[in-house]
Formats: sequence, structure tokens, C-alpha cells
Amino acid sequence: MASAKSSITRGVGRMADVIITRGRGSYVETSCGNRLLDFTTGIGVTSCGHSHPRVVEAAQKQCSEIVHAQVNIAYHDKMLELTDILIPSLPKGLDTIFYGTTGAEAVENAVKMARAYTG
Repeated sequence: MASAKSSITRGVGRMADVIITRGRGSYVETSCGNRLLDFTTGIGVTSCGHSHPRVVEAAQKQCSEIVHAQVNIAYHDKMLELTDILIPSLPKGLDTIFYGTTGAEAVENAVKMARAYTG
């Protein structure tokens, strides 16, 4: 694996030179067998910790139906179901939802919407 590591661009910094092989809850295990508390479990998709049984079950169920349903290609049932749940909880005067995959998309579209609204 050392040769593979040297073939990966250094543009992304790494906090540690370890190889993580699995995660459970708030802990990760390295290829050397060390168990480490993962202080990054709140990033992205791991807010419930690694391999949470309900998240694993939901992902397996979803992957058995469709893996990647892009919102810019067509509507999909889960997106519409979630929209119906979220709309009633929005503050008065807000009636539209934007679905994106990154914070950069959210910021970029917020700027576009502000420009459209303010002229």
C-alpha cells in the first residue's frame, strides 16, 4: 500500500499517516489494529457514527432500489416524499426547497437566488 499512497496527490492534507480499515460508532480501526476515537464523525454522512445499524439498513434498502438519483436529471420519489415532510415546517413565507450535495453548491445557489430576488 505504500506505493499506492505515493500515487495519491498531496493536495489534500491528512492529519495522520495511518490506514483506516473500518469504523464502528465513534471509533475507527487502523491496519495495524489500533482503535482510535474519530473526532471527525460529525463530518458529512457520519453524524450517527460509523456503521450505525439503522443507517446501514436504510442504505442497503435504498441501494436495492436505486443508488444515485440525480436531482438535476429527474424527480425521484424519495426527494418528493422528503419535500412533503419539510415544507410544512418551513417559516411562513418560505415555500421552496433547494437540494444540493455540497456546501459550495448551497452557497453558490444562495448567491444566485439573492441576485434573482434583488435584481
